[in-house]
Amino acid sequence: MNQDKLIVSNWKMNLNFTQAKELISNYDKISLENRNVKNIICPQFLLIPFVSELIKKKDILLGAQDCHQKSSGSYTGDSSILLLKKFGCKYVIIGHSERRIFHNEKNSDVKLKLLHVKENGISPIVCIGESIVERKKNIHC
Repeated sequence: MNQDKLIVSNWKMNLNFTQAKELISNYDKISLENRNVKNIICPQFLLIPFVSELIKKKDILLGAQDCHQKSSGSYTGDSSILLLKKFGCKYVIIGHSERRIFHNEKNSDVKLKLLHVKENGISPIVCIGESIVERKKNIHC
């Protein structure tokens, strides 16, 4: 079975519109000789509509850095999987260590997101691991 390899660029909370446009234009200079490699970029949420337009004719896939476990509701600051799909996101990162640390996400939260992402036909990128402090103490999930 031949599986694609993924190069996932999580832009975190970096880059403005000008920087995003410049970075994407530089992707044209990258030659991926291995055709089984997918190049996925995950910009911060406010850049997703802009980046979606920039990559329409490029060999780049769009992903999101997170989503809520429900499609809609009173979840201030969260993002709906339905809007992510509307802008062409094919992947969603869930369970990132920063979400676990700063937003107190638990494995049970990540599981609900995983199920929701899969139900909506988007591919999840599930982060599994421990913080640097846990790693040094030899504590594993």
